[in-house]
Amino acid sequence: MNALNSLLRGFFDLLLSPFQTLSIWWTLIPISLVVGIAALIVWKRFSNQSAIEAAKNDIAASFFEIRLFNDDLRALLRAQGQLLMTNGRYLAHNLVPMLVMTPPALLLFAQLQFHYAYKGLDPGQSTTLIVSLDASEARGEQPPDFSLEAPDGIMVESGPVWIPSKPELAWRISPEAAGRYELEVTVDGSSASKSLVSSQDIVRRSPIRFAGGLINQIFFPAESTLGAGPIKSIEVVYPDRLVDLGIMELHWIIVLLVLSFAFALLLRKRFGVTF
Repeated sequence: MNALNSLLRGFFDLLLSPFQTLSIWWTLIPISLVVGIAALIVWKRFSNQSAIEAAKNDIAASFFEIRLFNDDLRALLRAQGQLLMTNGRYLAHNLVPMLVMTPPALLLFAQLQFHYAYKGLDPGQSTTLIVSLDASEARGEQPPDFSLEAPDGIMVESGPVWIPSKPELAWRISPEAAGRYELEVTVDGSSASKSLVSSQDIVRRSPIRFAGGLINQIFFPAESTLGAGPIKSIEVVYPDRLVDLGIMELHWIIVLLVLSFAFALLLRKRFGVTF
């Protein structure tokens, strides 16, 4: 999984590089168009279109029957039962393309999450570096042997703070200039690095790097997982980014899904798809 994530990271970094300094809309709109078209192709290829159309017609007929015979209890109950069964059939016919779409959509959203979901740190903006350790490292008030190597351009403002109940080490740090940096943490002779990005451009940011595990590799693909050792995760706290709609702000995934569905609705007749 780490190898696949490495390939996907390189692909999306390259794909989004021309749009780094532009508004988030310049990438969300074309990506939504591609996702909408991909969904139409999958629905046409993997769903029974005639059965979906028939189910929709039966649903409409059941609603018409409910309105027409609303004073006949027996007919009303029969129409409602038929409506429930037809709805189930309609959902079942749409389940196959949904299952086909889920794995690639999950990989796509996992990669884009770390380009769109977090704001970069400005020069001089403080943040927290948190190193979570294995439970075996909880040695009371005395922390394990550790060190933090911060590159030029990163100021260590305070810390470390040892929190034995978790157990965690924490520092207050800040970038002195824009750029991408690598921090190096060593605990009991085991070393691990963590990226930090000081930029407001649309670039990949990894708020947390976990130890191995399939779930961590799927949902946190922005960096490779940590190797074996006492360090379980290294976190750099970034502020959240929301998409500004003028009257409100929304998470980027909501905006992408709404735009993708809108494009799919607009183009469904051209692709000959019903859903």
